[in-house]
Amino acid sequence: MYPQSSGVPAPIRYARRRPTTIVVAVVAMVPAFAVWLVGGIAFFVASVRSKGNAAFLGWILATVVLALCLLFAVLTVLGIRDAWAGRSARLKVPAIFTTMLFVFQLIHFYVAARPTFQLNMLVPLVVGVLAMASWVLMSGRSATAWVSPPPA
Repeated sequence: MYPQSSGVPAPIRYARRRPTTIVVAVVAMVPAFAVWLVGGIAFFVASVRSKGNAAFLGWILATVVLALCLLFAVLTVLGIRDAWAGRSARLKVPAIFTTMLFVFQLIHFYVAARPTFQLNMLVPLVVGVLAMASWVLMSGRSATAWVSPPPA
């Protein structure tokens, strides 16, 4: 238990227990990561396969959209890692951005006077609600205490 080379016992390290809010927030952001990754790749592939007079401009737009989607996928993974380890609340950034896109899409549906549900709306609705839940959970007291540095 104690190192044999020194006569002084090692300091006792108290393990902190990971809050349930962190676990739920991290699990809730996994689908957002998958949607950002798959959505960016799918948009790029669909744009590259399109034909027309402005195909070159489509490739530029597809590359920019792919870069942004990959950026948010990487930010989500880094936020998940840091929130899990208790280093920072970086997970809030992709959660807030994904939630805001979800809210803007809902506003668009109601402004366009199409408040009916269609099956292709299911994935954005689920991912938006999960990102909103992750944002709220990461803003809670126990999550804030987990990701803030311990007192010296």
